[in-house]
Amino acid sequence: MDSSDLLVSIAEVGKLFYQTMLSRLDSGNYPPSADDPRGFSSIQKATSVRSPMRDANGVSIEIVISLGLAPYARAYEWGSGVHSEKNPETITIRPRNAPEMVFPEGDWPGWQDWGTAGAVPYKGFFFLTHVEHPGVDAKPYIEPTIEEIHDQVRKKLAHDFKVSWLKDGKMVEVV
Repeated sequence: MDSSDLLVSIAEVGKLFYQTMLSRLDSGNYPPSADDPRGFSSIQKATSVRSPMRDANGVSIEIVISLGLAPYARAYEWGSGVHSEKNPETITIRPRNAPEMVFPEGDWPGWQDWGTAGAVPYKGFFFLTHVEHPGVDAKPYIEPTIEEIHDQVRKKLAHDFKVSWLKDGKMVEVV
């Protein structure tokens, strides 16, 4: 197979992965945040598909999700806090620019004391020096995308390989 044909095929596979992953994100139920009202758009903005590259090991393509632009991307894929398989503990959140964090009582209708020193609302607000946050449930989007497109990728690459060989006048059987 001509290396330029292979690079084109790999680029198409990268595009397929990217589009399938974005579709999966769009149909998922990702919690909104102050900077991401749709809950996943930061992941979409932080994902890039690089051009395919050829080196001594073969041909590859990089699909990058910048955690700087999408800090919750890792948590959505693998869970965080008590929902993490790696380190199932609460996450301590402390104020950055003030001695206490203030939350309207209405923002936490199902509030539970996760170790916040018995915080009690005062005049409709919680005043907290820290919060032991339970984290977020995993809502995988990378691994399910790989599983979803696996057969398509295998068939596409096999087809393109076969077409390339036939184009060059060689016979090949792809299984």
